[in-house]
Amino acid sequence: MNRTGFKVMMLVMTLGGLVVAPAYGQESLRSGLDKCASISNAAERLFCFDSLAAGQDDQARANNSVAPTPSASMSASGSSPVAAARPTRPVVNPDNTGSTDFGLELEQVKQGPQTLTSRYAGAFTGWTGDTVFQLQNGQVWKQVETGRLSFRAENPVITIRRGWFGAFYLKVEGANKQVRVKRIK
Repeated sequence: MNRTGFKVMMLVMTLGGLVVAPAYGQESLRSGLDKCASISNAAERLFCFDSLAAGQDDQARANNSVAPTPSASMSASGSSPVAAARPTRPVVNPDNTGSTDFGLELEQVKQGPQTLTSRYAGAFTGWTGDTVFQLQNGQVWKQVETGRLSFRAENPVITIRRGWFGAFYLKVEGANKQVRVKRIK
């Protein structure tokens, strides 16, 4: 089964479970969905919908345990799990300072250099599909896409530029072609 088919199947199973689950009253489900939809913070909204779909009660989330089934999560008072599925903020450990750079990685990339220029170490003969490029600055890059280039040069200038979605492209001075690469050393 392909990825799209799997996603569709999971969506149908989730929605089907919400619609036919006897523990969910139609009105309670609707009010729970409306409540989740009205949350402006995307992460909290997603957590609300996930909690609603899983039928978790507050105690199960607080204990970080496995979510009970909708019919098993009915409380002694007979309240619906939809009412218990209201979003709660995740518990934050104040002692967890984490990295001071957390979340700034993309900003550092934006502010960093967009190209690197060095010379190829030795006689360059092109690339063939899995070529490794040893640069004079000590870096080693590897070709990560198919393609061939026949081009000979002694210690040519190599320019590696940053592309979209974390990709890097290598271009050899004098050749009118580039190849996607990744750094391996």
